[in-house]
Amino acid sequence: MGGGTDLAHISADVVLLGDDLARLSSVFDTARATLRIIHQNLAWAAAYNAVAIPLAVAGWITPLVAGIGMAASSLLVVANALRLLGAGGLSSSLARRGDPPALALTRE
Repeated sequence: MGGGTDLAHISADVVLLGDDLARLSSVFDTARATLRIIHQNLAWAAAYNAVAIPLAVAGWITPLVAGIGMAASSLLVVANALRLLGAGGLSSSLARRGDPPALALTRE
């Protein structure tokens, strides 16, 4: 399937590399996991800002504490996103040892 015409490769968002359609399910699993983590990160950021901003505006927390809290919140979001690379995530579902990549993203 990775041997389609150049026009198909250019116009597609995703191109399967190889002839194994069974690996397509791992692509969808990874997409679902990615979307779930995006929603978790957005929910965390919204909840944090809904609490922290009014406290900072009211003067109940100092700018230093607010800055530390924002940095910690950002680190939490990044750590949550990095779970995709962990066991059972992106690296194991798409890049099995010795197998070619399951897909190629095409953006221009």
